[in-house]
Amino acid sequence: GEFAIDPNVKTQVVREAVMLVQLTMAVTMEHNRSVSYRPTSVQQRWFDVVRVHKWVADPSIGMGGIHDRGVAVDMTLMDLKTGVELDMPTAMHTFTDAASRWATMTAEQRKNVDYMTKIMVDCGFTYINSEWWHFQDSLIENYLPTDHPIDEIPLVYMERSGS
Repeated sequence: GEFAIDPNVKTQVVREAVMLVQLTMAVTMEHNRSVSYRPTSVQQRWFDVVRVHKWVADPSIGMGGIHDRGVAVDMTLMDLKTGVELDMPTAMHTFTDAASRWATMTAEQRKNVDYMTKIMVDCGFTYINSEWWHFQDSLIENYLPTDHPIDEIPLVYMERSGS
């Protein structure tokens, strides 16, 4: 399926966040699962558990993350024919140095990370070195952190025609 922007959405940030998810889905049809928008309150709960700014930004000190701006996506890849997740260096959200883009990887893991990175960078995303799964809009400074509950973001789920 595809997501469409509800015409009643008034804020540009939410519209652009939805478009970011659409772009991610459109250019990486092999994506398995992704995490995009994370409200500031959820970001705080993540930080309260992980407590390492290297992996989760602390919004209580003005260091809100990129996810609460709606301009980041954490993602991995899967083989659409088999439904099996491709081999990556770690599971997503494994907050250890093994998740770094510079960690030791098998040739297959490096190929998969490089493939995903090339597509996302070609589409205007940047990445961070501590998490192979994280990509963000290159213009993050244009967006402010928000705390909109996810279920209040007006999305309309549509079936893809011809599927």
